[in-house]
Amino acid sequence: GRVLVLLSLAVASGFADQRMRAYPEHVVQKYIPGILDRSYGAPAIYRVLMPYGLTYLANSTGWTLSALWLATRLLAFLLAYLAIDRYLRTWFSSGEALTGVAVVAATIPLTFTNSWAHPDAIPELALFALGCYEAVRRRDVLFALTLAVASLNSETSGLLLLVYLVAQPWCRQTAYKLAVFGTIWSAVYIGLRWSIGWQSYEVWQLGKNMEFLKLLPPAYDPYYRSYAWF
Repeated sequence: GRVLVLLSLAVASGFADQRMRAYPEHVVQKYIPGILDRSYGAPAIYRVLMPYGLTYLANSTGWTLSALWLATRLLAFLLAYLAIDRYLRTWFSSGEALTGVAVVAATIPLTFTNSWAHPDAIPELALFALGCYEAVRRRDVLFALTLAVASLNSETSGLLLLVYLVAQPWCRQTAYKLAVFGTIWSAVYIGLRWSIGWQSYEVWQLGKNMEFLKLLPPAYDPYYRSYAWF
């Protein structure tokens, strides 16, 4: 019953995501091809997990890229909500944890303000929540594996190292483990830039985002104007 509730939330989130985007097909028509031919630019070209993974599956299974995109995005929502549920149950009761997941599902549409979805966004939510769960439960091997996969998805996975630091008692053993985890993240980070080629970009995006907001015309949809801040 609990999984069905989480599945219902995932379907609702996936439906809202697909319906609220102005150009839902852009990701398979322009974005992913731009990642593969390296014309899209940084940091997107370094977020290889989903673009390359979806393309491989499409070539292997005969499914269209659009069908795989929708299927895996729904799966990513479900995995994210499952991970958040398990994470919250570390401290809260079953009902309270489920309420927390519902709050996430209810508020996540506030972030659906881009004209098209980015393939790394929801997998990042799932992988980050899973990493947090493994950090607080001290599942070090699984944390290392999750960190490696998350690093292929987005460089922001490095923040999981801070989560691990906060979640663990500070001691020499924790320092050694962080050194290993940091090496894993750095190896992926440097390896991607070595193999693809270095492109600089503005890491702190606040200024650029503020400029984008100024470009919105006066009659622009108030939903997107108001909630783009999220």
